[in-house]
Amino acid sequence: MYATISLFCVINYNASSHFWHFSFFSFLYLYIVILIFMKPFMKNRFVIHENPLSSYNIYRTIAKVYIVLAIFSSIVYFPIALDSLRSSDLADIYEVAHEEKEGNLFSKFTNLFFHVRYLGMVLFFSFLAKEKQSKIFLFLLGIAAFLPVILATISLASRGGMVALFANFAIVYLMMKDILPKYVKRTLIIAVSIIIPLILIYFIAVTVSRFEESSLNIDAGESMMYYLGHSMLTFNYGVMDTIQNYANGAYMFDCSSLKDIRFGTHFGTNFITFVGVLYLDFGLVGTVLVAIIFCSYFCKIGRRRYLDIPDIYLLLTYSMLIFNGVFVLGRGYGIQLLEAWIIYFLLKFIQRATIGRMHLRA
Repeated sequence: MYATISLFCVINYNASSHFWHFSFFSFLYLYIVILIFMKPFMKNRFVIHENPLSSYNIYRTIAKVYIVLAIFSSIVYFPIALDSLRSSDLADIYEVAHEEKEGNLFSKFTNLFFHVRYLGMVLFFSFLAKEKQSKIFLFLLGIAAFLPVILATISLASRGGMVALFANFAIVYLMMKDILPKYVKRTLIIAVSIIIPLILIYFIAVTVSRFEESSLNIDAGESMMYYLGHSMLTFNYGVMDTIQNYANGAYMFDCSSLKDIRFGTHFGTNFITFVGVLYLDFGLVGTVLVAIIFCSYFCKIGRRRYLDIPDIYLLLTYSMLIFNGVFVLGRGYGIQLLEAWIIYFLLKFIQRATIGRMHLRA
């Protein structure tokens, strides 16, 4: 993903070289920090050889709760997604959707699913690898892992959600493919080969509508090229070149005092990569220290002989943080990380308590 985006950055630079003014050190710094964050995945394969369902009954109950949350979110988002598909002006839908905030308790409960969506994908593959499972249960769990994200993405007239969902699926599949039965792998490959063309059609429709039919009258091809090829450039010329002060964690935790403060930067609304986001908060040295801490922590997980559900869930969260960060991370991403760690430690506690009770009974 990073190699692909860097190529688009080169193409974008060649098309508008007069606009950019770069520093070699900034690109070198960006490259080194990204490598530090990626080191756990280069040092460890993270391939699962044993089913992570250490507490079957507990995780089946958690999966049922996840399905209920997913069904509720799907019911809410379905009519909105249907209206979005019928609309001829997806650009307007996109703008309005991104201006609106979660206001009432109902909308917050609806979006509760999205705080645990990564866990659902891990559970789905874990139960797929388990023999003698109810087909209805597996079908519902599979629908729960995919449908709410698809409907929410369509409702926003967005594309990023689809890409993230596919990456989410691919990462867990690559980690757990060795424990999946052959017929499951074959079924998944057939399903993906059918779904990908539909996603491509959706991408094309959204791109054309949002750019060529919008009031801005921007060429769709040029817009996609800029969209894909500016995050690394903007980190260099937009963040690191002129920044004067730092947010000290305010961006990470979405503090209200941050709203209109740019700290001397000039990136506007452009993407700045996750390194750029960290740089806004912690600066030159602080960003490297954060990278080293994350690298050390996940390398430690990588040395474990057995990875359970909480481990895989946390690894997936970290993977998606880096994957989405090839463009940018939104304000408050630190809250999402804290939520992930809370879920991680809670699952670990439940596992140990359950296994401990089993040993006492034995």
